Amino acid sequence: MEILFSWTSLIIIGHIIVIVGVTLRVIMMRLAVGSALAWIFLIFFLPFAGALIYLVLGEKRLGRKRMLQAASLWERYRRWLRELSRQAPGDRFGLSPESVAVSRLPEGALGIPVLPGNRLEIMDAAEPILRSIIADIDRARHFCHLEFYIWNAGGTVAGTSAEIHRGFSGGRSGCLAQTTGNRAL
Repeated sequence: MEILFSWTSLIIIGHIIVIVGVTLRVIMMRLAVGSALAWIFLIFFLPFAGALIYLVLGEKRLGRKRMLQAASLWERYRRWLRELSRQAPGDRFGLSPESVAVSRLPEGALGIPVLPGNRLEIMDAAEPILRSIIADIDRARHFCHLEFYIWNAGGTVAGTSAEIHRGFSGGRSGCLAQTTGNRAL
C-alpha cells in the first residue's frame, strides 16, 4: 500500500509541476485570451497528454533557416531605424499638443520617429480607406510599401488591387498580403 501511495504521489506531484510549467509557458507566449484559456484548460484536464499536445501543436516553431532569415531581417530593420532617426528633427516644433502625444506611440513602441511632411487622418470605413490608398499610390514619386494582414478580393478592393499592380509595373509599389483562406491576389 505504501508503494502505491508513493507512486501515486509522485505522479500527482509530477502532473502539478508539468501543469505549472506549461501553463507559465502558455502565458509567456502571449496568445489571444480565448486561445490561451483553451490550452490551459486542456493542460489541466488531460494529465500529461494535454501538455504534450500543447508542446507538439500549440507552439509555432521556426526552422533554423527561418530563424537565421528573421535575425538577418531584424538587423536590416535596425539599420533602417538608425538611418531614419537621423532624418527626424530633434524637436517637435510645429506639432500640436495632440500630435506630440500621438508621435510618442510609434517612438516608444517601435522606435520609429515621426518625420516631417506626414499627416494623420482617421477614417471609419473601408471605402474611404481604400480610395485613400489608391490616391496615395497615384501620388507616390518614388515608391509605396503596402502591407495587409487580410486581403479579401471584391468591391473597392479590386480597384485597389488594380492600382497596386499598375504601381508594380511602374516600379513604385510593393505589397505584402496574407491571403490564407482567400483567393490568391
